[in-house]
Amino acid sequence: MKRTLLACMLFLIMASVLAAEENMLYYDIRAVGFVGDAETAVEAVAEWAESVGGYFLVKSDNSVVIRFPYAMVKDFIALFEHTAERIIELNPTAVDMREEIRSLTTGIAAREEVLSRNLEYIDKTDVEGLLSIEKEVLRLLTEIENMKGRLRRLEVNRRLAVARVDFRIEEAQLPEDIPSSFAWINSIDFYGFLGGR
Repeated sequence: MKRTLLACMLFLIMASVLAAEENMLYYDIRAVGFVGDAETAVEAVAEWAESVGGYFLVKSDNSVVIRFPYAMVKDFIALFEHTAERIIELNPTAVDMREEIRSLTTGIAAREEVLSRNLEYIDKTDVEGLLSIEKEVLRLLTEIENMKGRLRRLEVNRRLAVARVDFRIEEAQLPEDIPSSFAWINSIDFYGFLGGR
């Protein structure tokens, strides 16, 4: 009994170690925050991404989209919390891609098997059969290439998280003219006095 329990615990430990090494999640982070200088904050985030082995996809004066190694998600969140003076939105999401990867790899293998069978028949067929086999081969090749492209995209998404970051500058604004219930306040144009109107 003790051996069985020990073996189960060892298996669970090994499984968790293997699972930790192979990431099957796609991390997507949406972050919006107020800063004093949006351009400086955007540059800091882009430079951080490059320093950890990532890159930026799009960069403007107040926003940036970056890709970076998935293992650095917590570090990115800490960087954003440090950079933003006030956080409006910080929404990390993770999508499990195992099923889609498994579906694509089995689909590719099945189509490659059918393709190899069709190629075997080319030498044994007449002209009419050759044309239909050629049409089928082209269809299979197109499907295989499309599926391989989708699989490559998923592999990149497994390795690199994406963060869409917007920085906003908080400007002090006076409220719109709101009439008061006290007539004497409305007569002195209080908002005009404060705003210099």
